Amino acid sequence: MVAAFSVLRMIAVLRHPVSFPDTKSYMQLSFVGDSERLWTVPLVWKVFPSDGLREAVQLAFGVLAWSTLAVTVSSLVSNVRARRVAVVAALALGLVTQVTSWDSTLLSESLSTSLLVLLIALMLRVHQRSSRSLIVVCVAVTVLWVFARQVNVVVYVLLLPFVVVFLLRRTPRWRTAPLIALIAVFAAVAAWGLFAITRPGIGSGVWKQNALQILEDRIAPDPAALSFLYSRGLPRSPEILTERGAFPGSTSPLFRDPTIIHWLDHDFKPSYFAYLLTHPRYSVLNPFAKMAVAASEPVDTLAARAVLPGPVADSLWGTNEGDIPFWVAVAAILAVMAFASRAAVRVVPVTVFFLLASAVASIVVWDTTGDPPASSSLARQAMPVSVALRIGLLLTIVTCADALLRERRRDANRGV
Repeated sequence: MVAAFSVLRMIAVLRHPVSFPDTKSYMQLSFVGDSERLWTVPLVWKVFPSDGLREAVQLAFGVLAWSTLAVTVSSLVSNVRARRVAVVAALALGLVTQVTSWDSTLLSESLSTSLLVLLIALMLRVHQRSSRSLIVVCVAVTVLWVFARQVNVVVYVLLLPFVVVFLLRRTPRWRTAPLIALIAVFAAVAAWGLFAITRPGIGSGVWKQNALQILEDRIAPDPAALSFLYSRGLPRSPEILTERGAFPGSTSPLFRDPTIIHWLDHDFKPSYFAYLLTHPRYSVLNPFAKMAVAASEPVDTLAARAVLPGPVADSLWGTNEGDIPFWVAVAAILAVMAFASRAAVRVVPVTVFFLLASAVASIVVWDTTGDPPASSSLARQAMPVSVALRIGLLLTIVTCADALLRERRRDANRGV
């Protein structure tokens, strides 16, 4: 099945690499935040200097990540039929066009998503049977994933306390010294990432674009929200009202307004952060309502060969939010049945963590981008969130189903 997946992934992906205006921003490499982008993707591109090699590397990472996930998932399931279904589902998820399209696109999405999938697989393996070499590999992949995109740093920092609590609760006392060293490494990565994304030069063009889009497409249409930023010193430029709800991007005259740019440089981040803290409906509740659409929205600017039958692809990644509630409902029903029957469900803490990570990432992506809910741009930003969410739900479904089948087999053996 893994071999068939590899062939299908190549058939879906292999075509001429596609560049975008943002592609050139990944050509500069800096480990301390002196360039427009963080260092993982520029480092890979520095090692593989041609577009064809970069596409091949992205494809190879994708095959490795999803194959590792499928093999890992198979080790969690004891029932033979359930195991085959689980492996096929995991591999098929790595073949939907929303995932494969990025392998031939010279941006950060392909490597970032593949590293995320590989990290999930490694975390499952560590949870099953930890070893020093496996932990080292897991930490290395974590570092590469964190520095693949700025948003990954924020998600990592927010999730780190949950990881630390989990490690402290599960690790025997005799391993205290290695545990402290591991936590120190995780903390150092968080500090490194925060230092890189908060330096004045990092992503200046990217974050100003996002800031103005948030201002125009999220804040300005809401009079109360706009008044909040006015009270925090936002200059009363007439262009803000002219462009509200329809930010034109780089052609906006706000980029040439020195008072607006000065306010963005010095006051936007603390002012917007204060708004997020004091308006939980916008910052916490809205993402769960809006990101469900983005989690299934296709990216119109990309194209990959469809290698799955339409009904299968739509059930794994539909073209609207309808498939997400279906997955959640199935996972919830099986989980309730498993716990009601006291069936032993494996990897529950890790699966819950993946779902928690999806929720946190949804909030971060929504609050740090200004794209409208049904836009192709938001679908691009939400793609790793969508992958993590579906993997978490898939793991919930297959582990609960396997536990129920094991319980049923035991009941049959007992003659119940």
